Amino acid sequence: MAARVANVRIEALIGKLWPTFWALCIGLLVVTFIPAISTWLPTTLGLMK
Repeated sequence: MAARVANVRIEALIGKLWPTFWALCIGLLVVTFIPAISTWLPTTLGLMK
C-alpha cells in the first residue's frame, strides 16, 4: 500500500527497509534473552521488587 501511494516500486522500498527490520530483530532478541533490560524500568519505578 505504501509503495503504491508513494509511487515507488516494492523492490526499492523493501531494499530501504532491511536495515530497520534487522535493527528491530536484534532489539527484540536482546530484550528477550537479557531479562535485566526489560525489567530495569519497572524496578526503577518501584513497580517490581
